[in-house]
Amino acid sequence: MTNSADKISNLVNSLKNQVRNLGSNSNTEFSLNELVQDIYVVMHNELSKNNVRIDINANEDIWITGNTSKLAQVLTIIIENAIEAYGNKGGIIDVNIYRDDVNNPVVMIED
Repeated sequence: MTNSADKISNLVNSLKNQVRNLGSNSNTEFSLNELVQDIYVVMHNELSKNNVRIDINANEDIWITGNTSKLAQVLTIIIENAIEAYGNKGGIIDVNIYRDDVNNPVVMIED
């Protein structure tokens, strides 16, 4: 029961984070790592149902300023497309969060 309660708590917190910025066109400072984790939690059921695993790799907690809602929508659509591309075969989606050679934040999604 504790494990289930923790999962529900994580899902509720992730949904709150997603909903908090819905419809907002303002830029805020947020963690890329937390955003990707929130997307993972919200999509967990769909991932499990399709036998797809997400591996999130981040060397550091990267904070950026931008529109959280719009970036979440883009990342969610990319992940949904990767899930669909695997079909019933299942697979692994790698999400890499890092800074490039000139210190720009990067989110690379590979399937």
